[in-house]
Amino acid sequence: MRKKAFTLIELLVVISIIALLVAILMPALGKAREQARRTLCLSNLKQQGIGLLMYSHDNNDAMPLTAYYGGNRWLWDVSYFTTDVMISSGGDKKIFHCPSNKIDTLRTEYWRYTEVSTQGGGAAAVNAVDATAEPTGDNLRQWHFRVVSYFYMMDFLDTPTGNVYGRGQTPGLPGVQWITKTNVKNPASSPLITDCTAKYPNGQWNLPNRVGQWSMGTNHMDTSEPAGSNTIYVDNHAAWRPFQGETAHPNHQHTAGCTYDDVIMHRYTQDGVKFWW
Repeated sequence: MRKKAFTLIELLVVISIIALLVAILMPALGKAREQARRTLCLSNLKQQGIGLLMYSHDNNDAMPLTAYYGGNRWLWDVSYFTTDVMISSGGDKKIFHCPSNKIDTLRTEYWRYTEVSTQGGGAAAVNAVDATAEPTGDNLRQWHFRVVSYFYMMDFLDTPTGNVYGRGQTPGLPGVQWITKTNVKNPASSPLITDCTAKYPNGQWNLPNRVGQWSMGTNHMDTSEPAGSNTIYVDNHAAWRPFQGETAHPNHQHTAGCTYDDVIMHRYTQDGVKFWW
């Protein structure tokens, strides 16, 4: 007796149905993966916030601040000393990298940025710095910094003089409270750390993976625009805030039902790069 088998047409129909189902399911699977990354990102911020608050409780409400290095003002730079503080609460270096950021900020070029950059950069410098230990002593570890995938609202400490250098304000943008102590007026609405959301002079939200002056990508993208950002506040509560478009709030004015705390807005500019949170 001849065995029954699929005809070519039947086989093509089955393949077409499978392809259609995959096409329908892929966006949903992509959203589920991104939601998982957002959850891990939120956990990263919570872990960092716990470390900072533990430090402030032991130091008269003071924050560890971050490094002042040659006039540096980038929000994604955080000192070795400050990362030590946050890791001491039980985390590790992975908490400083948002899983949605396509740039691997745990690579040596970023994780030990000032050590690499002072040697001229490039593969030779990376190999050289890998062969040595990180600098020891609070003074050096406060001075050196890492490039990570979050923004820090703390002010800068000039280690040799002990002076705090304020970041200042960008004229025409909403006022920003730079944190030096946890006893701020409105801790529940004062951002402490937030996702990297940066727009560059060429209009891009993301740049190629490279080390240099502009080296960071926006964490949570929704096709061509940011989806939103996680933010942890001085009182250590964390929340997700959606991005509502660049034209949603002309002249940075409040609109009905919206405040600066529930939308991502352009709040700071450095060398043509716009920082949003």
